[in-house]
Amino acid sequence: MDHHFTNTLSAQSDVDSAPELPPMPLLCAQLRMWALDQTGNGAGLNVSLTFVARGLKREPFQAALGDLLRRQVSLRAVFSKTGNDEPRMVFRAEAATPEVIFRRATAASLPDAVAEAMSRRFNLGTEIPLSVHVIDTGTNIQTVFFVMHHIALDAWSVRPLIGDLMRAWHARADGTVPRFTGLSAGISSFVARQQSSIRTCRDDPESTWAKQTAHWRSLVSSLPPASPLSLPVASISEPVVYQETPRFYLSADLHARLIATARSNRASLFMVLHAGLLALGRSREVTHFCSAEMTQAF
Repeated sequence: MDHHFTNTLSAQSDVDSAPELPPMPLLCAQLRMWALDQTGNGAGLNVSLTFVARGLKREPFQAALGDLLRRQVSLRAVFSKTGNDEPRMVFRAEAATPEVIFRRATAASLPDAVAEAMSRRFNLGTEIPLSVHVIDTGTNIQTVFFVMHHIALDAWSVRPLIGDLMRAWHARADGTVPRFTGLSAGISSFVARQQSSIRTCRDDPESTWAKQTAHWRSLVSSLPPASPLSLPVASISEPVVYQETPRFYLSADLHARLIATARSNRASLFMVLHAGLLALGRSREVTHFCSAEMTQAF
């Protein structure tokens, strides 16, 4: 997602004074995530945060969540679309007090409970992209599990989100109201800046945007009308989603080298891994592969 999206969501330092925001266009990365969600693969776009708490008290925790959603407003946005119009972010004030699902599970059934929560598909047009679960496994130990749609959170956003949550939670546990430091820009100015950048790039034939658009249009126009694959490929009128979770582990050395490759090419680790898997798939005659969103920062 665009750099530091939720890092620039609100300029308010007092959570009780955050103004209500009007509907506004989606950021470019959000628009791509919204389009992917429309294919029916919503649960495959979920991201999660998990941590263990001891002796969690409901009221301070729920109050801290309210503080978090008033500050990081993308977590209480719905993405509504009317007719042929592009979807827009609509911020729901009532969602600043999010529902928390409390349940019990044994240590053995905990992975299944987490997997069930993770499989949820959000209806982005009517639901905020956040679901919070507290699973009590006994002995006064709770597993706190956040499920969020990728449209509202990316890797850049995790650290400020956790920091804001912990700050609010500690304050509420002490019976006080959290005070946050002001951020560099509000979401409305951030969206306006990106929209202005897009208009400028589109109007400038020498811009990177214009050159990349021309390149891809030329490339696509030169493709044959039908793919000359030797294997038969069925034509479908509706998208078909295949979703599995393969598990493999990278060594610390390989991880460091992948990070260095990503940084030297101004890409994300996700992009590098996706490119590698795509190359591997081609070498093994895999004719279908997953789609992925790429980021572009303005």
